Amino acid sequence: MAFHDTQVFSLIDQIRDHYRTNIFNQHLRPAFTRLQFDSQSWESLERLMSQSPADKAQGYGFQDLYERVYNLARFVFKVRSEIVPHIRSILGAGSLMGRGGGDTLLRDMAISNFPSNLDILADLTYELYMRIVLLDKESHSAKPPVYTRLPELAEMGRLLVKA
Repeated sequence: MAFHDTQVFSLIDQIRDHYRTNIFNQHLRPAFTRLQFDSQSWESLERLMSQSPADKAQGYGFQDLYERVYNLARFVFKVRSEIVPHIRSILGAGSLMGRGGGDTLLRDMAISNFPSNLDILADLTYELYMRIVLLDKESHSAKPPVYTRLPELAEMGRLLVKA
């Protein structure tokens, strides 16, 4: 059963814009080559980030959207544990070759702000998840909501809360 919700669409757009501008930008992208994230999870993440007008017109199925949001939460968790503690060494001097001073300054700013930008992504992800749960409950009065049938969603809080 597909649903349409302007708040969900808007949150996905916010997440995508924040992700592309502050997380997966030209200065930080090389660090993600070290991330242990399987290709299916990357694909699911990319499907969430590439929400199209067709997606908005067709709506989302709860299970599919939960899968995408869960993979985004896993991404946040893995980046916090595998990338954030080592971001400066991962993107160290080797990434400066052939770049001017302006690029170095922008790269340093991106690195410095990376942990707080990841926290913002986690907060937006949680807000999206909670909105979907609310809609799921409202849509399934006769039978259990979809999220109750997906046991992996029980760890959403653990994945998104900073340890």
